[in-house]
Amino acid sequence: MSLNNENLTVKIMKNIFILLFCGVINTLSVLTSTTFAANNYVSAASYNGNLSRTATLYPSDTSDFYADRFALVRHNGQCYFIDKKGNVVAKLGTWSKAELFDDRDFAKVESNNNNDTIQYLLDTLGNTYRVAYNLKNVSLDITALDLQGQNLSTLPEIVCQQTQLKVLLLNGTKLTTLPISLRKLTNWPRLSYNQLTTLPESISKLTNLQTLYLQGNQLTTLPESISKLTKLQTLNLSYNQLTTLPESISKLTKLQTLNLSYNQLTTLPESISKLTKLQTLNLSYNQLTTLPESIS
Repeated sequence: MSLNNENLTVKIMKNIFILLFCGVINTLSVLTSTTFAANNYVSAASYNGNLSRTATLYPSDTSDFYADRFALVRHNGQCYFIDKKGNVVAKLGTWSKAELFDDRDFAKVESNNNNDTIQYLLDTLGNTYRVAYNLKNVSLDITALDLQGQNLSTLPEIVCQQTQLKVLLLNGTKLTTLPISLRKLTNWPRLSYNQLTTLPESISKLTNLQTLYLQGNQLTTLPESISKLTKLQTLNLSYNQLTTLPESISKLTKLQTLNLSYNQLTTLPESISKLTKLQTLNLSYNQLTTLPESIS
């Protein structure tokens, strides 16, 4: 299929819908049932299901909604989360201090027990991870390490020795390379917005990985070994310098979301049609002029 537009988004919701971008989005197919917001937040002060405020629905100190799902309430010295109907979301707990979920899908929360303050990261499923924000505070009971924004350039070896970590946030740490010893970790770190140009072949060892966020790096190619990540469901490679994709990407048969926007792709492998579980394929802002016949 021939394309005249520079930017392309392919949206797959059982069937494939193609949207061409030329300043303003021109919709070529009708998207059904799901409406996508311009961002993740809807004001709690203006939403009650029909976008009109009711005075009793939300306490006065209520945040905006995260992902149109949860708002944070601070009330009588406690912090908790509510849904759009104003109901308390019990699985997200009650805290002495809390922040709303961020774009990493975590909320920073604190509990106070006998004047002992413990910090956690809370995910949207209600799982909590005791967190450290620098290496000197890492211990065996720390299951999350948040180093986002710190100037590392290389990853200290001590990080790779923390096999108890379930969450490792390395976004925006200016990493240029990854050590081979990173494979010792059971969970792959968040590595978006660094300066990575390649991925190690050892990534193939992470066979249980379900999400991989690598947006905002300088990747030009992907290793063939990425095909070993057969449980991967979400792969974000936007804002890189990719010019091609390996044919082996077709082996990621459980992939549901693939974001390849803002790269330098000129062609796609024919094998991409084998990703039959894809719900979202974003190809906008590339150099594509044609699509494989198998998905056109």
